[in-house]
Amino acid sequence: MLMIYFLYYSESFFSHIYPSTLKYADNPLFRIINQNGHLLWRNVCDYNF
Repeated sequence: MLMIYFLYYSESFFSHIYPSTLKYADNPLFRIINQNGHLLWRNVCDYNF
């Protein structure tokens, strides 16, 4: 739980520095997801945010 909170906090912190594409591409959580799911989730996040 602490690791998940740290990743969420660091992601929200670096979201002000890096663009959303680089943020989700460098996110270690998305390395588990396959390429199709990664691109789909990244596009959804770009449209929403």
